[in-house]
Amino acid sequence: MVKYKGTADKQVKAVGDSLIDLPFLEDFSGNLYGYPDTRFFSDSNVYINPDFCIGPPTVGCATFDGLNSKGQPYNSYPGTGYGLEYLTSRYFDLDSVAPSDSLYFSFLYQPQGYGEAPEQTDVLNLWFYNNTTGLYDMVWQAEGTPLDTFKLVMIPFKDPAYFNNNFRFQFRRSGALYGMFDQFNVDYIYFNKNRTINDTTFNDVGFVYKAPANLRNYQQMPFNQFTLAEFNNKIRLTQTNIASFDKTCSYRYYSDYNGACNETLLSAQAPLEPVYTNGYNPDAVQANPLLQNCSFPAPITTESVFTMTHVFRSVDSSDVKRSNDTIISRQSIF
Repeated sequence: MVKYKGTADKQVKAVGDSLIDLPFLEDFSGNLYGYPDTRFFSDSNVYINPDFCIGPPTVGCATFDGLNSKGQPYNSYPGTGYGLEYLTSRYFDLDSVAPSDSLYFSFLYQPQGYGEAPEQTDVLNLWFYNNTTGLYDMVWQAEGTPLDTFKLVMIPFKDPAYFNNNFRFQFRRSGALYGMFDQFNVDYIYFNKNRTINDTTFNDVGFVYKAPANLRNYQQMPFNQFTLAEFNNKIRLTQTNIASFDKTCSYRYYSDYNGACNETLLSAQAPLEPVYTNGYNPDAVQANPLLQNCSFPAPITTESVFTMTHVFRSVDSSDVKRSNDTIISRQSIF
């Protein structure tokens, strides 16, 4: 593995900083609109969302979008319109592991997604902090390309300089900083010991995209125009099994506005096969359900928000990540 010395500033660890333990798994499904989880990341530059990624392993991704944490361009164009955008982890507790423990760091990435394609001169790379040199080592990089599927990257973790409680990782995207250009998505970061180069599947089922709207023709509408005919009781969901084996799954929906809108559905077909061999869940009972007793109360006489929750998980509760099992729609009637 070729390493390149970074020019980032030396780390300054705040007193009382908590350390991240292994295993570490982040699929960005816990907060679908906003900032990286502050328990695991120290900056807030990338955008956590379910909208810019196409075919992610599970719902949600981190998008390097050329905008700062306030949704504004970092710089103006022309001038200093190009530079780096970061996603930096907090510190890991690696004192108790060693190179012999067979650690691997893996993640998936996608150029462009539903954003603007990065040029070949735009780059996404990954850096590991080297406690011996006090600098970051670049351990992987990819040049920009037009839209592609998510690609899995497996990085062996062997350098003794990383095995301490000062280790952290950092993704950097170099490209335009004057707007939403040169986009990359990163997802499903997994870091653990006792792995091999073939450890490329995960015991996990969940949703792939956000919850659909509950209106038949609109995302939102005025309350004085809502009629029962506007409610969409036949929705489409995208559910996946990214394990290497079949899994028996259940699907449940329920609402906060009608206690009768609550049903659990088992598959009408065989257990769900892996997405790599059979695609997304083909069972219409779970993936294209008929919502019973769920229409919004009519007439609606004031501005309202109606919440519906969808849960898809394995019946044996063995999923390694539970947050991607649940998606929530909040339907605004204004």
